[in-house]
Amino acid sequence: MEHILISPGKLKLMLSKSDLEGYGLDCDSLDSEQTLTRRAFRTLLSDVKRVVGFDVENDKVFIQLYPSRDGGAEIYITRLHSATVDDSSSDVRTRTDVYRFSSLSALLSACGHAAASAPVHSSAWQDGGVYYLITTHTAKDAVHERLWAHFSAFGRRLKSDAADAFVLEHCTALVESDAVNTLARLA
Repeated sequence: MEHILISPGKLKLMLSKSDLEGYGLDCDSLDSEQTLTRRAFRTLLSDVKRVVGFDVENDKVFIQLYPSRDGGAEIYITRLHSATVDDSSSDVRTRTDVYRFSSLSALLSACGHAAASAPVHSSAWQDGGVYYLITTHTAKDAVHERLWAHFSAFGRRLKSDAADAFVLEHCTALVESDAVNTLARLA
């Protein structure tokens, strides 16, 4: 089993055919209502916690499984409701958002305006003439609203829970870390 930590709330697993067999998973007959499937995923998540340190025990998760040609699979595990971080002043959560921009200049302008707003983990991606920015940040609602305003002035936030998985799977990386600050210097 290989893994890539996409963000604090999302993990990508690459399982071989023998990995799937070891967990008793068969891509052709998966049914989330079956006890055996649910048990297999609980065992997988337990192993992921032990090996990777990605703990979703107290969170609701969204699991996407994509069979691969070699008989294995890629699995995306996304936290839907992150556990609250202890903060004496307010409720703080980790958020992942995906923004779509119709041009590189729009992406650069958005990053230039947002760079000083808040600490944000970010990556930029390209698919033809379309550009994407994935942001993951821990912030209070006011900070999130400020970031949203900057990015939405130049692009559009994608509302799908699977938008980041789509971008990571189908697009080419431009800047894989600290994209907002990196691209802000080019604006």
